[in-house]
Amino acid sequence: MTAGVAQPTDRARPPELAVDRTIDRALVHRASVAEAFVTDIQTVGGLDYVAAATCRSGDPPEGTFGVRCDVTDTESVQRAYDEVLAQQGPVQVLMCNAGVTKGSPLLGMSEKDFVDVIDTNLLGAMRAVKACLHNMVRARWGRIILIGSSQALWGSPGVTNYAASKAALAGFARSLA
Repeated sequence: MTAGVAQPTDRARPPELAVDRTIDRALVHRASVAEAFVTDIQTVGGLDYVAAATCRSGDPPEGTFGVRCDVTDTESVQRAYDEVLAQQGPVQVLMCNAGVTKGSPLLGMSEKDFVDVIDTNLLGAMRAVKACLHNMVRARWGRIILIGSSQALWGSPGVTNYAASKAALAGFARSLA
């Protein structure tokens, strides 16, 4: 999904945190964004947090509550969110970091490759946000972090699908705000 939650280990109730780890293990740079974020938030304000992280494959970052999730499957996203909710409580901070690419020039790109990238990068974020949003609205507090790309602004040869998905993600974020 994208979900993860940080719960303080003492009795105080500061914000939970959701971290998206639904990315391919081969995309090491993207994975390190989520891992660095988890590391940074695990000790906020002198409190120790346990973050929940979703992953489609592989292992979640060390020290996190790992949940299996495929952001291209709405039921998988909801199951992951429900598991995090039961274990940690409502997600207050959601970080969507899913990013795949199937690059080739547009004339040689199949429609399936184009749609697969949109499904993961854009619709995956929408599914995760939708799963978490109700409780954020009810609590009248929440934060959503959507990881984009410079490709959304400048593009690059051979990655029209990726650039389009990240540009759409930026528009989604602005409209959601």
